[in-house]
Amino acid sequence: MHAFGGVEISQDSGVSWNYSAGSPHMCVGVACSADGLKLVAIGNNLVNGIPLGISSDGGNSWQVGPIADWWHAAYSGDGSISFATAGVSIYRSKDSGASWDVINSPGAAIACSADGSRVATTTGASVYTSTDSGTTWVSNSLPALSWSSVASSADGLRLYAAATDGGIYVSQTASAAVLKLISFGNSLLIFWIVPSVDFGLQESVDLANWSGVGTAPVLNFRNLHYEVSLPAPISPRFYRLASQH
Repeated sequence: MHAFGGVEISQDSGVSWNYSAGSPHMCVGVACSADGLKLVAIGNNLVNGIPLGISSDGGNSWQVGPIADWWHAAYSGDGSISFATAGVSIYRSKDSGASWDVINSPGAAIACSADGSRVATTTGASVYTSTDSGTTWVSNSLPALSWSSVASSADGLRLYAAATDGGIYVSQTASAAVLKLISFGNSLLIFWIVPSVDFGLQESVDLANWSGVGTAPVLNFRNLHYEVSLPAPISPRFYRLASQH
């Protein structure tokens, strides 16, 4: 952080740092997309509030968002969905920070999956989770501790919650990795969010006999997807993700 409380940015894994002019003063937190180009920076001022800062070019320039007494922020992998907590409200953007709506739910620390669909937040003595980008929430069966932070895996199915008076708790939901396919020309792109457990891509022509796909997946760092590009099959073919355990 800068002497005035702004954002410092490193492009060499933390060896050197440079002050990002125009970033919010009195910063208490920052979150970024998987490629590090989209940023949301939050400041804390109980009296007057601080404008939320949004950058789409790695901190070279900043735009201002809503004004509040901010606590924590989270970003989806591609930067399209972001969250920021402020006292009794959670702010959510689904357009890379261009506009924000207020979710009627208290939140302190917050984390989300790479696609922004799964969200976890702490609210003092409770931890809440959402599977629809924060539209609805459910309380988790955790002890009534002083929860201070939360973290999420890329698929949102493995969560970590830390309490100042009770250590770290881990949750692993049964993984349900979802395959998506895009066909263009003579090629087929198969992709899925990096899962919290190991999966292998398999193919079949009859849904009875399955074999591994020989092409290794490539990690897309811009959205945290595993991607496999294949020639479009001539005859019908089925694909699935199979657990490696």
